[in-house]
Amino acid sequence: MWMLSVRTTATPFLISLNLIVSTRNITVEIAKSTELQLHENGSDWSISTSSVKVKERNDTKDGITVSYTTASTVTKANLTFTNRQTLYSRPDGLKISYASDIAMKEMSVMVTPANAKTALIIENTEPIGESGTWNIAFDKYLDTDDAAIWPVKLVSFSLKPGEAGNSSGKILITEIKATYRASSSVNEISIENHSSDEVVTDEWYTLTGIRIQREYLSPGIYIRRRGNHTDKIIIR
Repeated sequence: MWMLSVRTTATPFLISLNLIVSTRNITVEIAKSTELQLHENGSDWSISTSSVKVKERNDTKDGITVSYTTASTVTKANLTFTNRQTLYSRPDGLKISYASDIAMKEMSVMVTPANAKTALIIENTEPIGESGTWNIAFDKYLDTDDAAIWPVKLVSFSLKPGEAGNSSGKILITEIKATYRASSSVNEISIENHSSDEVVTDEWYTLTGIRIQREYLSPGIYIRRRGNHTDKIIIR
């Protein structure tokens, strides 16, 4: 019989496998990320505006920078960043950070649970200044214990400039992250021998939440979703 022990760490998105092989024991160390950056490829995010004209946009390792001017009437002005990313592995929430040369008035996020026909808009209507971080806890707005809501899709987030009309500004989006608990949300792990000829309807994901077809699985550790049940699987 094989006996498997699992140890979880908080090292962001590094998978460290320490295999101590004897006739009975395998020890596996799984590094669990606490944050997942969602704008590593800034060009994946499209920008739409209302009463705002984008003058220049730059995507760098530091984030997404947008220079803009507002129309004469700024009451409805906003910048909306759209990507429609699916958030796998049940994150606890989102973290959005920005720095601007002019204060932002409002921020909002649009998400769509898997079991919803319409999107949910989460708003932060408090004045948020020229720079800041908005931490959004999903359990304040969603029944996160309901497996049917997962995976949640991040549709977009919007910022509303607080300056008067006919103004120029620049904003840098430094963080768009999904946040997770330091410990793994998957409590079971098992070992399987993989056969590419086997017919299954399960959903398979890497430990970083990227969906993958079963026929492309190489030996390693994956997350399998079967109905409302999720577990970690070692493929050998």
